[in-house]
Amino acid sequence: MRAAIVETHRTYAVALLESGRFIKLHSGQYEVGQTVAVREKRARTRSMLTAYASLAAVLLLFVVGGYKGYTAPYGLVSLDVNPSIEYTINIFDRVIGVNAVNGDGEAILNQISNKELLNASIGDAVDRTIAQLQENGYLNESDGNYVMLSANSVSETRAEKLAVALENRVNTHANLSAESVAVSNDEVEQAHSLGTSAGKLVLIERLKAASEDPDSFDESEWLGESVRDIVRATQDHGNSGKNGNKTDDDSCGVDGEDCPDNPGLPPSTSNAPSVNPDNPSNENRSDNASKNKSDKSSSNNSSNAR
Repeated sequence: MRAAIVETHRTYAVALLESGRFIKLHSGQYEVGQTVAVREKRARTRSMLTAYASLAAVLLLFVVGGYKGYTAPYGLVSLDVNPSIEYTINIFDRVIGVNAVNGDGEAILNQISNKELLNASIGDAVDRTIAQLQENGYLNESDGNYVMLSANSVSETRAEKLAVALENRVNTHANLSAESVAVSNDEVEQAHSLGTSAGKLVLIERLKAASEDPDSFDESEWLGESVRDIVRATQDHGNSGKNGNKTDDDSCGVDGEDCPDNPGLPPSTSNAPSVNPDNPSNENRSDNASKNKSDKSSSNNSSNAR
């Protein structure tokens, strides 16, 4: 069970359970607004007097804006296939709001009752949405069933942990390939200004970076495309880039072609003597020196004879 810290004292802290009960935690360093996991046996109800005192403290925190409460937005999760859906979550990662980002997403949400999503854990809400997507004919191919998720929260660390948890959970579904990324508030705002989700915008930006001419790339042309089409287009650009950068050395060893001793290096034009690998420092150097001396002596004798 999870609980949110609503009071901190020198020797203990007060936490609010998801059930609405208050508990007292005697050990550990806590901060107001932090969520912790507690054992069921540890979640004992405090006395009425203490509970009322804690409730008063919670109300005070509401007034000064320290603790935002169970129903306050604490993060945002997006799910994209082609339908795009966003879930607003609270401090307990419970869904407190659901929004369709596009028409396909609205069609999916119209077939799921609010009771199945609201107040559910974000993991359960995503699972229920995926089940509806599959019922509507999405994500039913033998491969290429891509799901893109993004997670935003009040802290980067919390968003990253949530993204990892969601990716691992969705990838337990058969024939699904899921990716989840942590996104900032600025990324969410930028995506909303374009009429899309942060997760889908991440994919479009990757495609832009992989394109042949990123400066002329128009993000708006891809906002209505499915995650699968965007991912495959990015892969195609990547493969095209590899093939386009192929050099002569890439064919080395193919169809019987010989490979250079030092691929990638220019041929030597130096007149330096070759080096004997068995005695690289002296042997050839000595031989060449003797040869040069003999040639010089012959030249001098010929000159003297004339």
